[in-house]
Amino acid sequence: MYKVGGVAGLSGALGLWSASVLAAEGEKPGEGIGIDELSLYTTPPQNLRYVEPERGQVEEGVATLRKLAEPYTSWGQQTADTAREKVQGVYRAVKPKVDSAVQFGQGEKNMQ
Repeated sequence: MYKVGGVAGLSGALGLWSASVLAAEGEKPGEGIGIDELSLYTTPPQNLRYVEPERGQVEEGVATLRKLAEPYTSWGQQTADTAREKVQGVYRAVKPKVDSAVQFGQGEKNMQ
């Protein structure tokens, strides 16, 4: 328990300690590194090209499954489209009758 407190106290004291950094003797002031010499500011040459990865077992399996399921999915889509058209036709036929019944009911309600 004492060691943890000692280490924490020591690391806190090191944070307050300052030191000066001296330059090497051979360098002259004003002679520094140019921006174009820093790799951070230059971009490497772009020698990129796309390489299509080889198909693995999973991709092959999914492709086979899609080919096998395609007739069933297209049949399901056609059936759903047909059912939607029928429902829309029934809705178009029934809606005016329901609307007139609602208006008739509201009219009798207002008369009372």
